[in-house]
Parts: sequence; C-alpha cells; structure tokens
Amino acid sequence: MGLSDEIKDTIQNNYLEITQDIPFEYILYDLKRVHILSDSEILHLRKYDFDKDVGFKILKILESRSDADFFRFCDVLKSSEIRNIQNLGTRLENAVYKKRQAYATSHCPQNCSCSTVKNMLCQNPLMDTFPIPNETMVDVTD
Repeated sequence: MGLSDEIKDTIQNNYLEITQDIPFEYILYDLKRVHILSDSEILHLRKYDFDKDVGFKILKILESRSDADFFRFCDVLKSSEIRNIQNLGTRLENAVYKKRQAYATSHCPQNCSCSTVKNMLCQNPLMDTFPIPNETMVDVTD
C-alpha cells in the first residue's frame, strides 16, 4: 500500500498548512469513522501535544495508507464547520486531480479527446483508486 507520488507531493507542498491549521483534536473521531485511524491510534495520539505533534503523527499514519484514505481525509476536511479547513480539503483534492490530469495529458497523443484522457486515468495503476471526476476535466483538444 502507500500513497501515490501525486498525493505525497501534495502533502509535502501543503505540509505546514496541514500540520498547523487543522484542529486535529476535533476531527480525530471523524478520521476513525472513515477508517483512517483505529481506536488504538487515537489513544496513542491523545498522549501528545495537539498543537505540535499530532498533525505530524497523523500525516505519518496517512502516508502508510492508500490513496482512497487520502481522499477520505479530504472529505473529512471538506465537511468541517470551519471554512478554511473546508477550503484546504478541496485544495488538496484538486491539487491531486490536477497532477493526475497533467500526467494523463502529457502521456496522451496530440489529437486525443477528453474521454481518452479519462480512460487513461482509469487504466493507469497510479490512478486507479480515484479517477478525475467529470466536472474537473478540461477538454484538451484544440
């Protein structure tokens, strides 16, 4: 298992915002509900200072999970009552979609259609867990 390179890059590029802005103490049980954290991991995390250590530890746990878990993490953020956290969840998700779309278009013949790019995303082993949804697709034909 483990995260794809696109997701690892996205986490790395947004590391400070993720670790400093997300109030992890308020979303621990949401992360458990979506099966990102286990009961034992929550108990372990509660031993740390939430302001300094928990964001780092949760990212380490997330890095050992699947791409699907990352998108569930984004969904938890998007369902937050805090607008900045909602926006962060959306930005993280969109950053991965853009990286995947760039990968697909760079590996697509010049005259391919939008559906060809989507098919490439669905068939690429790096992209198989979450292909780009239709609303984020752009037509690459000129």
